[in-house]
Amino acid sequence: MRIFGLLLGLFLLATSSVAEIIAPLAKVQATIESCQSAVRAKKSQLSEEQLKKELEVIIRPVFDFREMAKRCLGSNWADGKPEQQEEFVSLFSELLARTYLNKIIKGIEDSTFSYPENRVEKDRAIVMTQIKNNDEKIAIDYRLFLKDNSWLIYDVIIENVGLVSNYRAEFSAIIRKEGYEGLLERLRKK
Repeated sequence: MRIFGLLLGLFLLATSSVAEIIAPLAKVQATIESCQSAVRAKKSQLSEEQLKKELEVIIRPVFDFREMAKRCLGSNWADGKPEQQEEFVSLFSELLARTYLNKIIKGIEDSTFSYPENRVEKDRAIVMTQIKNNDEKIAIDYRLFLKDNSWLIYDVIIENVGLVSNYRAEFSAIIRKEGYEGLLERLRKK
């Protein structure tokens, strides 16, 4: 009986470890599949703006735009007043969602996806994705963190270039020249 209890305990421990490792992959995979299905089913029926709204409903819960925004500003985040920070998160998430949705609409329909590697370390994970479209292969890595028992994307690395680090360099330069309000004004115009 004791051996059975020990084996059951090891099985449950192994199962929970496997589940923790699979959870980020499952989240990314399900999101990609949902986006692909939506584009395939509705691209000919909806305008591009309507399709973007449908896709936004799919991706918004998977991305932590606030965390991405904070990371994009790095140490400059603290320089903004709370209302500026909130406006930045809103403007930045709109910009990022629009950019990401444009790419989804243009390339996801006929693409095939593979997931060569998935790593989890405590509350952080990376899901590596290979996208094949015609003869082109693109590597996209999704960085996720565990927040309130849910895995959320906080950075996307496309061909070894991270969105967060790329925007951080751009936004820091703008803030140095034009201040926090200057950055907000530029984002409002975009």
